[in-house]
Amino acid sequence: MPAHRNTESVLFGALGVLGFSGTLPATRAAVGELGPVMIAPRAWVAPLLVLASVALSRWSQVHPRPP
Repeated sequence: MPAHRNTESVLFGALGVLGFSGTLPATRAAVGELGPVMIAPRAWVAPLLVLASVALSRWSQVHPRPP
């Protein structure tokens, strides 16, 4: 693997970890302000987005783009 690809991978990985690390404090602050009833739809939206992305990735593997 070329060095620039490795560096790019490490940077994107660090960016993902940094972005994910902000979700817990943000959720705690939101629950404190809005209450659990307003935050509960997040429990449905996140899995639906994951299912959609998995379906799209599987569809793209079955139906590859022409060259």
